Amino acid sequence: MKKVLSVGLALLCCGCTHTPKYQNVGEFKSAIVSWNVIGLPLTEAASILARKGFVCKGVECSRDAGGFPCVQHQWLTLVLDEQGFVRETTIDKVRDGLLPSSCV
Repeated sequence: MKKVLSVGLALLCCGCTHTPKYQNVGEFKSAIVSWNVIGLPLTEAASILARKGFVCKGVECSRDAGGFPCVQHQWLTLVLDEQGFVRETTIDKVRDGLLPSSCV
């Protein structure tokens, strides 16, 4: 019984997510840069972000990382040029250089 509980707890903790959590905004910004969305049309950039686990509504994209007991919220905005290509990204809802999180 003890072994079953240990395995169940391990699966619960490890199986919550594969989405990375970032220590600070700088780490998150580096990850965004590595995804190479700058210069792409909105639809292509949103597709890349969707493969990374983001849900985009227009230019606003978000995902949650982590699991029990804390979830990190990762929000970004795609800033477009006049032709509809991504000119830059901005990280939203940052406080004191950290991404927001919720804990139970």
